[in-house]
Amino acid sequence: MRLALNYSNPMAMNTWAVRRAGGVKIIGLCHGVQHSHSLIAKALGIPKQELDFTAAGINHQTWFVQVSHHGRSVLEEILPAMERSTRISHAGSRAELMCSEGSGTSLPSRTDI
Repeated sequence: MRLALNYSNPMAMNTWAVRRAGGVKIIGLCHGVQHSHSLIAKALGIPKQELDFTAAGINHQTWFVQVSHHGRSVLEEILPAMERSTRISHAGSRAELMCSEGSGTSLPSRTDI
């Protein structure tokens, strides 16, 4: 069986159009984890290459269940860092949701809200 993976935007519309056209089995995947990883790194003031994380879920329903820097958990530091950071104001609803729901909550992309 052939299967196409769509990793481009607008993810939902591209996937829908290919399915509707028929003949191709396709799955759409979200890049929100990568954006959220960058957002967390900025808020903490840590280069994203130095953050290790485990995210669970798929597409726009993903949770960061483990975030560490040089082997030390920084999960509990994320919420306070995001609340005081002015560098993440451009993140809009993604940052607002995390600050209102906590660091273990999904960080959906703007298209979800």
